[in-house]
Amino acid sequence: MLTASQAHRIALLWEFHTSSGEPDGCFYSFHPNDARPVSEEHRRQCLAYLELACIPLANADIDRGVKWHRHPNPRRVGCYSQRLCVGVRNLRQLYQFRNFLMVATLYVGH
Repeated sequence: MLTASQAHRIALLWEFHTSSGEPDGCFYSFHPNDARPVSEEHRRQCLAYLELACIPLANADIDRGVKWHRHPNPRRVGCYSQRLCVGVRNLRQLYQFRNFLMVATLYVGH
């Protein structure tokens, strides 16, 4: 299981896809070094953002990597092999983050 700090590092990698004013900007609501949700509504928003935006992006990288891994031009294979590895790593981290969010206690402040 991830710690709140480890989960926060993953959130930082994915928050660039939105801005704080957008409905999906929920990753901007975490406190520094702590990715525990601040409310049940915040938890629902983050889980929805993971399922509807982040995980599909990681899957798309994997799909592109698999497609181009079979490409006849060997110069492109290395590039897309790397994309495949990055996509798999990202997907694994996103699922770990999702599992963290599902069970994390709410952030109550210090």
